[in-house]
Amino acid sequence: LPDGYTSRANVLYRMRWDWQGAQSDLARAMALDPNRSASLVNYAAVMFTLGKREPALDAVRKAVAVDPLSDTAWVALGRYSEGAGDIEEAKRAYEQSLQINPEQNWANFLLGNRLLTEGKVDEAIAHYQRAPEQFRTTGMAMAEFTRGNDAASRALLAKMETDFAVGFAYQIAQIHAWRGEKDEAFQWLDRCFPIHDAGLVR
Repeated sequence: LPDGYTSRANVLYRMRWDWQGAQSDLARAMALDPNRSASLVNYAAVMFTLGKREPALDAVRKAVAVDPLSDTAWVALGRYSEGAGDIEEAKRAYEQSLQINPEQNWANFLLGNRLLTEGKVDEAIAHYQRAPEQFRTTGMAMAEFTRGNDAASRALLAKMETDFAVGFAYQIAQIHAWRGEKDEAFQWLDRCFPIHDAGLVR
């Protein structure tokens, strides 16, 4: 079954960092069903991590074409378009994902980050508020810092470090980086590496 190969590839890629094993499983999944959106999205993730942007974008564009109601596929298109520097396509893809599923976990967080980068703090906060707690707290820590509310930002950062150090070390590093605290950001990235935090593959 293609879903079995896709699921195993996801584990190999995100948790074991076995790029070749993941590619092999995804090739098998796509041979069994060339139009399965989940396989195409995971293939795009592996390709983009390996620096192969065009194959990644081709796969994820096919994913949204064959399954235009997949909010996950649209998020992936947004993520890799943004990584390739096509910001407008990324924003359109995030927004399409949210039209399908207004509570889409990643779309709210990633679009919030994009808007915060553009200085649209209130719009970013509106998206962060609809994200799951860990991503909401991460986004709000960065947004409060941008608004000049250092105490509020630090309190949210402390919550992340206390409550979510396991599983969200990458997001904690992200907050420190946004605050300009480079040494602390690298300390948290160092914690990410031995546990293969999924954020590092991106």
